[in-house]
Order: sequence, then structure tokens, then C-alpha cells
Amino acid sequence: MLALNEQSLELQLEQLEDVMNPEDVDMPDVDGDDMVEMWLEGEEEPLIEYWEEVTYGEEYDRVYLWDRNERNADIIDEILQEDDGQTYLALIGAFHFFIEPGVHDFLEERGYTVERIN
Repeated sequence: MLALNEQSLELQLEQLEDVMNPEDVDMPDVDGDDMVEMWLEGEEEPLIEYWEEVTYGEEYDRVYLWDRNERNADIIDEILQEDDGQTYLALIGAFHFFIEPGVHDFLEERGYTVERIN
């Protein structure tokens, strides 16, 4: 709900119209299995191209990616600052990793080393 509150009414209406009329939405011919395969193969360009085709623009990216990425980096940083001696694994969605600035970018700015694994 937070994301909707951060969007303009125009963007909310555009998304609602697409949900109500999916036959009018021109979506790339890529399914979830294709995206998983691209992730596993490290093919970031096709994933970025897919995002660029489906995004609603800069406002949408700010609300659903950039702001969320920074908030998630804050949460990860808080957990790691507890320094309880444990090892942590953070699972981050493909678009939150490949679309800049990703969660890892915010963590690296804070001095963390981030490694992508499959």
C-alpha cells in the first residue's frame, strides 16, 4: 500500500486501466521461467530490456525500485550492524539487482562487499 500512496493519481489510474483491460497491454513474450533462466545464466541485458518495456517510467521506477532498494539496503545494514557473528544471505529480486541503483549499489556505498551468486 505504501507504494500506491507514493504515486501520482495519474500513474495509479494508468496501472488500473491496464489491469482492467489486459488485452490492450502490449507485453513482451517472456514468462517467469524465461526470466529465471536469464538470471541463472547471468544475462542481465535481456532482463533490463524487459524492464524497460514494461515500466511505467521514472516515477514508477522511483517508487517500485529505487526507493525500495534504498529502504531494503537500510534494513540489511541494520541487521549487519548488530554484529552477532552470524553469516547472512540476502535474496534480492533480479530487477532490484540489475536496474541501477540496485540494493547492492546502496550497500557498496556503505562499504559492504556484495557478491551475486546463482
